Amino acid sequence: DNVKGTTGSIEYLLSLGHSDASHQDLVMEFSKWIATRDPQGALRLFEEMTPSPIDDDTVLAHLKTHAPSLQIPFVEVLIQRDQGANSPELNVLEDKLAILLLDEVLKSITDGQGDNSDSQGRPSDGQPLRKRLQELLLSAEFIRPEWMLSQLPDGALVEERALILRRMGRHKEALSIYINDLDDVQMALEYCNDVHLKNNHHQAQELNDNSATQKGDEDDNGDVFIKLMEVLVEKHLGREEDVDIEEEGTDDETETKQARTRRINPEALDLVLELMAECSDKLDMCRVLELLPGDVPVDKVINLLHGSFAHTLEERKRNGILKSLTRQEALQVRTELIGFQKQSVVVHPESVCTMCCKRIQNSVFVLNHDGKLVHFVCFRRMNQRN
Repeated sequence: DNVKGTTGSIEYLLSLGHSDASHQDLVMEFSKWIATRDPQGALRLFEEMTPSPIDDDTVLAHLKTHAPSLQIPFVEVLIQRDQGANSPELNVLEDKLAILLLDEVLKSITDGQGDNSDSQGRPSDGQPLRKRLQELLLSAEFIRPEWMLSQLPDGALVEERALILRRMGRHKEALSIYINDLDDVQMALEYCNDVHLKNNHHQAQELNDNSATQKGDEDDNGDVFIKLMEVLVEKHLGREEDVDIEEEGTDDETETKQARTRRINPEALDLVLELMAECSDKLDMCRVLELLPGDVPVDKVINLLHGSFAHTLEERKRNGILKSLTRQEALQVRTELIGFQKQSVVVHPESVCTMCCKRIQNSVFVLNHDGKLVHFVCFRRMNQRN
């Protein structure tokens, strides 16, 4: 009688849930009023009951009916529980969490609260669910990107769309969102650098593990910066306009004809070339030159080529140094090998094993680190004891 609020009921239901699976119906029934009156208490009830005889899907269905706001926190609890144990259910839980987060974000947009993002498309401080969704799209391994992409509304959640396209390896479409929809070159550069670094890490692991090439970002490792340049060129240098061209007629008359031509904005060209120069160490310059329109002035391209050549010469010099160091290391190893191969051991009829004090004779022996002879059997027995 002295216990106020929901605390006593929660403690009692916890004892029922842990004691016997037959009390499942009682726990579910009497947790309804707790979920209505004290949602955080209801979350504590089911959180402290995990692992419990009550199935997780049953709890989720119960929360969906009586406390929808607790579904996401409860799934987060389950993910934290299974993360360290590498549970096979982790992929299902991450997929469920992504679906729940997306549903809540879409609901907020429908209710008129959504897309309170800033001018760069980033979620505002009042959108923790959208931030969590973006983190999940970027880090979770077990979600279905195709299904998530099909649920996104047109013209909304463009940054989430870019993250999903990245998971699908469709980098050019993702970069087009950053450049054309969000108009944020810096975000596009961060995207490319992140993909490039992660792919280099994956490739290093594959070389160490002799594993097969993984799918995903790795398929376009060397091309992600090229795709960014393609998007920039298409946006700033790929537009054509209708212009009037005057031509002389046969009777000294002039005819006006319309033709399609490309007018290059000098400021846009400088921006594209500046970005190309900034990323020159990660670009195949031959492919970059193929992207540029043929009427780009040569003097604008020379600075880009100078930067690329300087990086190429520096890379060649570095590779030459590494090659020389590797050759010297190989020579040192070969010298050590020759030295070991020249070593010899003379076994006399009187030579004895230092462990059993019996003669070596024709037995298999080991030369100990102190230069003394030991029977191989004795040596193996000694190692087994240690």
